[in-house]
Amino acid sequence: MRLERKIGIVTAAASGMGRARAIRFAREGAAVGVVDIDQAGVDAVVGEITAAGGRALGLVGDLRQDDFARSIVRRTANAFGGLDFVWNHVGHPGPASIEGIVSALGLHLLEHRQTMEWSYLRQQSPTMQRSEPMFTV
Repeated sequence: MRLERKIGIVTAAASGMGRARAIRFAREGAAVGVVDIDQAGVDAVVGEITAAGGRALGLVGDLRQDDFARSIVRRTANAFGGLDFVWNHVGHPGPASIEGIVSALGLHLLEHRQTMEWSYLRQQSPTMQRSEPMFTV
């Protein structure tokens, strides 16, 4: 398993590509913080990971809220003993072609994505410096 003993966070992990990444990372051996605003979706992904013998922590909240965004790093590191990677998937409009996204929505998504990522990236940097960080996407 390529990610054995690694610890990661996946945002927007309750459905779609975020869900697929969280499950894939867990199958590869990583402990995963599963982050999303959708409680039922987070519970389902955590249940699927743990039923397969993996380790997962459900983190439900709105990443636009700075306190929650910063807490996901601390809570994941406390639960699993560190942090090696973050898969930042939050802020994507979902399945759509780029031509179908109006400019105002596109700018809104970019602004929120940058704000959310900045909140938890500030928190993750010191945590990842204490380990041998793998990546932030």
